[in-house]
Amino acid sequence: MLRLTRMQLGFDDIIDARVETEPMPDDPAAPSCRLGLMTKSAAVPLTTGYEPSRERYEAMREAVLDAIFVDRRRPAAADPIHMLVKEGRIIDAVSMLRVREGIDLKTARERVKALQNAPDP
Repeated sequence: MLRLTRMQLGFDDIIDARVETEPMPDDPAAPSCRLGLMTKSAAVPLTTGYEPSRERYEAMREAVLDAIFVDRRRPAAADPIHMLVKEGRIIDAVSMLRVREGIDLKTARERVKALQNAPDP
């Protein structure tokens, strides 16, 4: 069941805007994306659906950050592979890494395992 949620956030409450990635079941080589705002306590997606256009969502993220972080230091863009690993989505991370880097399954799995064992930056 989908439902509409409305909330108000002050610019100071927003610590980042992120492009959230979800693999498309019929084509894992073309991950779908949506934009979300991050606060200290929650991730707030701006849409319910995902679309296959990472470049478009990266541009939207930049526009949002330009508006929100005028007087503050902008957060660095998060690598989607790191985000998937941090969320515990290991299979998605391996799949995306294979497509992005053109590497075999074993190599991708080893790199994701190294990311799992690495300390948070």
